Amino acid sequence: MKERKQHEVLNTIERCNAYFGIAMSHPMVSIVDLSKVRRVDIAEVKLNLYAVVCTSGHVRFYAPGHISKRYNYDSLNIGGWILIFHPDLLEDTLLAQRMSEYAFFDNKVDAALQVTESETAVINNCILSLKEELRNDTDRYSRRILVAGIAVLLSICMRYAERQPMLNITSNKNVVARLNTLLNYRISHPSEDKALFSVAECARELGISPNYLGDLVRKQAGCSAKQYIQNHMLNEVKLQLSRSNHTVSQIAIDLGFKYAHHLTRLFKRMTGITPNEYRKQMQENNN
Repeated sequence: MKERKQHEVLNTIERCNAYFGIAMSHPMVSIVDLSKVRRVDIAEVKLNLYAVVCTSGHVRFYAPGHISKRYNYDSLNIGGWILIFHPDLLEDTLLAQRMSEYAFFDNKVDAALQVTESETAVINNCILSLKEELRNDTDRYSRRILVAGIAVLLSICMRYAERQPMLNITSNKNVVARLNTLLNYRISHPSEDKALFSVAECARELGISPNYLGDLVRKQAGCSAKQYIQNHMLNEVKLQLSRSNHTVSQIAIDLGFKYAHHLTRLFKRMTGITPNEYRKQMQENNN
């Protein structure tokens, strides 16, 4: 392959295969053996496909829309493989509905999964099975088998991801602590936009996707991100009810509720009593 310097946009498997200089075997799936490709040197690539890259005990995951930094692949210096598949391959499949569960497909997080030799062997066996299927003539079972094989690979990777921390995301290891800091800051700055109390806005401020925030919070705190934020706000409401003379309406405004009765409804659903009833109980207990 000729050395490339220009920006590349890879929208199809055909373009990917041409880029890496390998033969076409399937219109929706490609497996690139990095030990066999000729040198590739580029400034930037935008990949509008899914990709799983395995090299030197690390696995990386890229969703459509990923833009790579400058890198090069040289058959003399690197081994491993890249599994590339088109989003259309998953259309109307169960895997399409479950892709959001695989949190490592997050282009905002440079996440590399570290795998042991034995784990690498298991993952490589999945790739070997997919390669074998790609060697067969395409028939009405091909897509079903390929999707099933990819689903197995991703589920195995998810198992390994849950057993050990993922590399290069140290800023997210203490995501609950960072989320607490974020929420506390907005609570202490009443003039700030309280839209931050939504899961989507919290995730944006933390630089991760809402799904990934949900996964991290669930692992660290045992509840959903929405439940965690609501619990945090509930504790703040209790604190203000017991330590201040602010009305429920004022507290609701400070915490970003559009109407006071929204706070009252949430508070009663989570505690079984209204904010005013809670304040009265606290006053009676302190007397």
